[in-house]
Amino acid sequence: MLGGMRRGVGVLLVLAACKRAEQPPAPAVAPPPPTIVVDAAPPPPSEVDLLYAVPAVVAVSSLVANPAIQPYDLVDQDLATAWNSRTGDLAGAWIAFRVPADARISALKLTVGFTATGPEGDYFTMNQRIKRVRISKLDKTKATPITEVDLDIDNRNLQTIPFVQPGGDYRVELVTLVPGSKPRWREAAISDFQVIGTAPSGAPNLTIKVGSLDGPEYEPPVVIDVQPVQSAASIEQYCKDNAYKSFRPGKTDHTAPPCGQVAEGAPVAWPSGWSTTFFHTSWGEYDADCTLALRIGSSLYMLENLGTSCGGASVFKWCDGRHSVTQLGPWTAITTMHYTSHDQNIFDSETEGADEQLRICSTTGGDLACSEPITIGRLTCVGWGSGEPGADGLELKTTATRLNVAIANNTLTLTLGQVDGPLDPDIKAGAGRWPIVRR
Repeated sequence: MLGGMRRGVGVLLVLAACKRAEQPPAPAVAPPPPTIVVDAAPPPPSEVDLLYAVPAVVAVSSLVANPAIQPYDLVDQDLATAWNSRTGDLAGAWIAFRVPADARISALKLTVGFTATGPEGDYFTMNQRIKRVRISKLDKTKATPITEVDLDIDNRNLQTIPFVQPGGDYRVELVTLVPGSKPRWREAAISDFQVIGTAPSGAPNLTIKVGSLDGPEYEPPVVIDVQPVQSAASIEQYCKDNAYKSFRPGKTDHTAPPCGQVAEGAPVAWPSGWSTTFFHTSWGEYDADCTLALRIGSSLYMLENLGTSCGGASVFKWCDGRHSVTQLGPWTAITTMHYTSHDQNIFDSETEGADEQLRICSTTGGDLACSEPITIGRLTCVGWGSGEPGADGLELKTTATRLNVAIANNTLTLTLGQVDGPLDPDIKAGAGRWPIVRR
């Protein structure tokens, strides 16, 4: 009985084991869903001054009659300069600008006056300052006002006007101005103006105009530009720094003076307080070139290329060349001779050519500044025989075309003067009037 029970249990265990073996396998684990990577949003485009990032046009209503001031001064990003309107063009004066339609403007920046200081004092407080402006959208037929903004006339920094607009044509009109401490200064002045925004693609190209966005591009006037003159510690150091040679390579039939050798110089009267020394610097065709060491106070300045033999004992005295120093108001006019040619033929005749050159100089502010040489005369001198004029049968024939020099109201006027012999067309073409500007 007991044995039968054990057999029965064994059978049940075997059946149970078989049933477990016949169960289906566990289902497979589903794979994880794919990971989706989302790129980060691109950073917003950086903001720039659109006037220097895209093809742009800036126009101003007018320009003061001072050749030292240009409309470029409005947008040169230099607070030491400023655009000035025509005298009397105050309320109603304007700045207009054009940027591409796909540009995006966010703000305008400008100063309310001329922020620099100068010899006269603080230009910011002396000049007119802008208290209120009106900004309008321009089209071909009208100006549509968008906003009016008050500005801080005591803040000399760039002031920001929020101005969210698409690209196009716009005008900033001066509505209210406050006079400065110089009531006779009746010009609107702005040291800097910027159009801030995001730029589309395109090469930058800024064009400046006066009077209209659609007018011709502004052409700066030709001026007599008076620039600072090179200074030096001494004549010896000047020669060393400039590596002047004591002779011209290949020239062997004359003995050249070394750089620094004092020359006779032109017999002219220099202004009081000017201590002058002429000295040789380089070897020319027949004589050394000349430099003037000019001491004013404790400073030593070098005027270069003043002519062969410094206008002293040379063949040019035959030609009666002009060597002069003339005070014309605040300007000093220095005229010297500049050697141009020499020829000697088998008939023992000599031809000398020379240009008379003018420099306009100034010591305003203490430092010497001079213009580049301006040719105001041309001479040709032909001699036969030998010796000094009037000796040994020497005969001279001189031709000359010269301009007369006048300066008034900071303007140089050159008019046709002496004409001996054929008229030199190049000298005649040099006549005219030009403003003088000291930088």
